[in-house]
Amino acid sequence: MSQRKAASAASSPSGTSSTARSTVLQAGIAAGKPAAGRGSTKVVPVFTFVCVDIEVPIRNAYLENFGFLGYADIIPVQFSITTNDSTLSAMWIGRNSDMEVRQVYTMDLSSLQVQVSMSIKNIGTSAASSLHFMRLMDPDPEDHLYSSYKTNNFVKYQPGYTDYTHPTWSNAAFVCAAGNVDMQFFAGLGTVDSRARVKHHQVFNVNPTQVYKETTWMSYGGASVMPYANYSSSMYYADTSIYLVYTLGDLDVDSTVHYDYSFVFKRTQIDLALDKAASFVITQPTDIVSGTDAVLQAILLKEGVTSASTCTFYLASNTSVGAMATWTHIGSAPAVAYSGISGTFTCTTTFDSTLFADGYMQLRVIVNISLSTSVTTYVYEKDRVVYLSNNGTQVAYTVANSNLSLSVNIYHGATVSLTLSPYESCWTCEILSIAYHLEYYNGNGGYVQTTRLTAATETSESITLGYAALGGLSTNWQAFVKASVVSIDTNGNGTSYTTTVVLGLLIDTEGTLAPTAAPTVVPSNSPTTLSTVIPSTHPTVTPSTFPTPSPSTEPTTSPSFVPTVAPTASPTASPTVSPTPPPTAAPSQLPTAVPSASPTAAPTVSPTAAPTMQPTATPTASPTVSPTPAPSAQPTAEPTAAPSIFPTAAPTTPPSTLPTAEPSVAPTTAPTAVPSIEPTAIPSALPTA
Repeated sequence: MSQRKAASAASSPSGTSSTARSTVLQAGIAAGKPAAGRGSTKVVPVFTFVCVDIEVPIRNAYLENFGFLGYADIIPVQFSITTNDSTLSAMWIGRNSDMEVRQVYTMDLSSLQVQVSMSIKNIGTSAASSLHFMRLMDPDPEDHLYSSYKTNNFVKYQPGYTDYTHPTWSNAAFVCAAGNVDMQFFAGLGTVDSRARVKHHQVFNVNPTQVYKETTWMSYGGASVMPYANYSSSMYYADTSIYLVYTLGDLDVDSTVHYDYSFVFKRTQIDLALDKAASFVITQPTDIVSGTDAVLQAILLKEGVTSASTCTFYLASNTSVGAMATWTHIGSAPAVAYSGISGTFTCTTTFDSTLFADGYMQLRVIVNISLSTSVTTYVYEKDRVVYLSNNGTQVAYTVANSNLSLSVNIYHGATVSLTLSPYESCWTCEILSIAYHLEYYNGNGGYVQTTRLTAATETSESITLGYAALGGLSTNWQAFVKASVVSIDTNGNGTSYTTTVVLGLLIDTEGTLAPTAAPTVVPSNSPTTLSTVIPSTHPTVTPSTFPTPSPSTEPTTSPSFVPTVAPTASPTASPTVSPTPPPTAAPSQLPTAVPSASPTAAPTVSPTAAPTMQPTATPTASPTVSPTPAPSAQPTAEPTAAPSIFPTAAPTTPPSTLPTAEPSVAPTTAPTAVPSIEPTAIPSALPTA
């Protein structure tokens, strides 16, 4: 890096330089280049780079770490080399009074990648609003060989921009800087995270909020642009830095946020770096680890996975800078496929954290997978810095679920209650406060989400979670409730911090239990299928639309009132059952049309009143049976009512005399009422039976 650039960085708006000197991870990348006049290859160093951390804003101030440029607001407190036989790695922790930053660097020499796992924890006394994180790098890859600080720069992927969208990971963000003489001198920076943005332009812009919003990069690059010379017209050629910036939202006290990203120094390995960032995630632990059954969990998310092996978990620790780390296998768990979620596997187990001394540790989990598109076995590895703490009070909880179902399920309208149970831990410790957090993997954004459920309070020994608190989770997704306990040792050993992962929740946003109460809102649409269960009570609100299918059986009870609207169509078949009660009143008006067909059977009951008009036509056939007996005597009195049935046989001889007078008694009663509503339409056809 030129002296000019160093001077520019030192004059940034963070104020005067700190006397504390930050620890730097400086990487020298070597590339093969033929020596002059020789056919052999001589390996010469190509470039070094410096990483610049900027955390923004805390109380309207920038917190910066400029590496070997001379000052830092995030003071390093631990740097450990954690390299083992297979992986080069280092762990770095720094803090000030408000924020603690933890990061793990792992380097893959075969693909020339540096993968970074970072965590930021609010250790202050008030919430941080609109938190941003930015990492910038001025690569200058051709400085040593060609004395040039200029690079060909472009954004290849950017979340939310159509022309910059990765075909597999829509949340991919990646920016490139390639040499001008030889584009194999390459540096890239990126991640897969919906909160991230990348850019180029400007050598040192140390305002992350401004960088996040800038769009000057849009004039160059795109998903189809590659770091090759024939695409140079789509690149910005200048002496500039490349930037990766996150907008992390608000960060509550005692809360932690996580993210992963990669530096890539081989132009053919961009997708490999993005795959490692997106496909394997540590979900537990997130911060402090305590107890004899501390939870470990990792999630594998990758389409086309046909099998995944057992996940293996390791912890690395050492006692001094420069010493090789001691790696300990702490557990294994099978990779279990998630039902209904293609390409998703989880590994979950526990371990006894009390077997290790308190302090910062590097957690690593490794899994091998096989893909349907390849015979190669792929190895995925993720790291995270955690803090082991067992000196304070370790609490335990009992669980009650209002669903009376599995304690790991929660549905719409359900609640889960967690109550502090008796515990045996630090007998001389007194609990000062307990705060609760909800932690889960945000599948839409690609990161582990931590949400504070309650503020720290000495009375929060129980908590009830409703479905509303979990509304951001996907169906069938796991989440964890974590209790963060602050206690003090009455023997004068100071304040201690422990955590208990209380409960694994399996979220069911569809709901598989029957409702406990009637709906309070009328449906806006008709059902598309018939119900298979009879409701326990009658609906209290009339449906807004008619059912679309016809009934499959006859009604079992008579209607309670007369329809007020005429049918819109005629019946398609005759009734199979006659009405059980006769009409209670005569029609209020006569039919207006003659029947179109004769009855096919004689009535079984005589009319109650005489016809009011003559037949319109003579009978077409004679009776088939004549009366069998003749009357033996004349009637002694006039009939008082009409016969209930007709004679079954005709008289064999005519009567000797004819009646001399008409009946003297008229019908005893008239109809009592007329129908209140006249028919509104004429039937299109008469009953056939």
